[in-house]
Amino acid sequence: MIKLNEKHHASIVLGFYKALAEKGKQGLDVFVRAAQFYGEERGRRMALRALRDGHPLDYVSYFAYGEWESTPGFYDVTMTPRPGVVDEQICRCPWADVFRAADFTACGTAYCREIDRAIVCGFTRPCSWRPHRPNTTRIAANFTFAQTI
Repeated sequence: MIKLNEKHHASIVLGFYKALAEKGKQGLDVFVRAAQFYGEERGRRMALRALRDGHPLDYVSYFAYGEWESTPGFYDVTMTPRPGVVDEQICRCPWADVFRAADFTACGTAYCREIDRAIVCGFTRPCSWRPHRPNTTRIAANFTFAQTI
């Protein structure tokens, strides 16, 4: 059995983007809403697993209950915890790598602008995610996860 990884997922996302982009603005709006919906659903599943196991909905649980097992060598990420927040800097991302290689950085801009925020907002309300540079098709993306609960 083939184990799918982040680059496979990015290729699937890219396929949906290409198909929907052919429909113009309406198709792109559908793509954005689908990314939001998918992210919120992932966040809710993560939250339910954390609550099931007796853990609070905080950033420790958010990172512990993520749905992706990172593939070694695919990422360059730095996480810096401070009291009440975690700053995350992503300098290399497999989704951005796939979108860039296919010359579809617009897909990365649309998808990455929505997905991380949607996951956090699905995990906990009020949403405690703030992008500093949310375009992962460039060199880096910076996020702050603030403890609000």
